[in-house]
Amino acid sequence: MAIWPLADLHMGMRAWGDEVNGGKDWDISIATEAYQQGLTEITEMTPKVKKGLVLCVGDLAHADNYFQQTSNPGTSHVVDVDGRYPKLVEASVDIVAFTVIKALERAEKVEVVLLPGNHDEATIVAVRLILAALFKDDKRVSVSKSPSRYYWGEWGLCMFAATHGDKAKIRSLPGYMAQIQAEMWGRTKFRYAFTGHLHRKLVEAHAGVRVEILPTPCAPDSYASDYGYVAERAFETKVYHRDRGLRCTPNVIL
Repeated sequence: MAIWPLADLHMGMRAWGDEVNGGKDWDISIATEAYQQGLTEITEMTPKVKKGLVLCVGDLAHADNYFQQTSNPGTSHVVDVDGRYPKLVEASVDIVAFTVIKALERAEKVEVVLLPGNHDEATIVAVRLILAALFKDDKRVSVSKSPSRYYWGEWGLCMFAATHGDKAKIRSLPGYMAQIQAEMWGRTKFRYAFTGHLHRKLVEAHAGVRVEILPTPCAPDSYASDYGYVAERAFETKVYHRDRGLRCTPNVIL
């Protein structure tokens, strides 16, 4: 089995190179080209597998409405957006569909899971339903329409959990996995949990679970740059043996 994680792509984000540390302009066109190239490279590095999982862990889109705002009431704020809201939604659909098509080059069947983040709680619902309709006649693709903030999955002796990370934190996930999915926990030996949100790579072990904050391929906007939230940008895939767990993690630095 292989996972294609999509962590904090922030489709629709706009940055002016002169304003941000690192001096990189960013918009929908630049992001789409960079992401497609990175996803193509990482897929070429991924072996052929029985099952593929395209797993978006939130903040696929940068804004959640026509007012260029993020999701959460009371804490919502205006963000720098490239163009109108429908353009952002279309770009978000397109990049996930591109990922699915690339995953089909390596996997016999592909499952698609799109979790909400703090930037796109409403937008991800639309993207999820559009993709479900887009692939409804493809017997090799299944798109989850679950509104849950969490993903639970199982492959042989491997257990997987994921959420965005703005609410439940990585160190609390092992206990939550054991409590909420006790039967799955009992059937498995290798356990993995994923979040995003913090835009940096981190791998830790807690209570026998490998917990990861996944890296973002997105360039920093003015907010991230001002607060020093800058880290190595990357795409990666993760390959698992059903009886031996994680085998490799191909990685492409953008």
